[in-house]
Amino acid sequence: MNDYEINASTMLIKPLIISKYDCHSIVLDSEGSQEIALNPVKLISDGCKFFGSSLEGRKTATKHLIGFTHKAPIMIDSLSYIFTFPTTSPKRKNDCIWVFPQHLSRYHKAPHSRTHLIFHNGFEITLDISFDSFSNQLARTSLLHMKLLGNFDKAKRKNLYLTGNTPPSLRAAESTPHYNYDQNNNIPMNHSLLNRTRDDTFTDDTPKL
Repeated sequence: MNDYEINASTMLIKPLIISKYDCHSIVLDSEGSQEIALNPVKLISDGCKFFGSSLEGRKTATKHLIGFTHKAPIMIDSLSYIFTFPTTSPKRKNDCIWVFPQHLSRYHKAPHSRTHLIFHNGFEITLDISFDSFSNQLARTSLLHMKLLGNFDKAKRKNLYLTGNTPPSLRAAESTPHYNYDQNNNIPMNHSLLNRTRDDTFTDDTPKL
């Protein structure tokens, strides 16, 4: 399958090495997991274009807003609050995994300098990224999110001032998703495609291929 549009239910995108010259993606979302015949960076790029921008444009915006260029978090869509960040440099297409933190319930340290993630729907996966590095990436994404909310708030206030309306109560913080990492019970789901490489570990009750 080579047709997938990143959306509000997308949770994680990881590379699947097909050959020396070919890399597909395993996409995890609320419906399960599926193999897409495009590499992760291509999927992220297409997602940015679908929502009216480009990957390079989003990178430039991130640099302007929070000053980060290396492993920069990306806002794919502001209306749906779709944010993502890479676990390593996107140039390392065979290793870089893209995490969509709005679906993350909690995470903790794992052996061998890795990080174990638990999503709101109960799916669990261990990634080859240190706990500190993952925490930094998460903090950068949260900073980008809050900076954008602040800018939206300023624009809204200015618009209300120019139109002469009395500003209503601003509910942006209440209506947007938060990165809460200590909610929901674990409910094992069948996302077995993500077990197709040996770089990730799963819980004992996660189905194996």
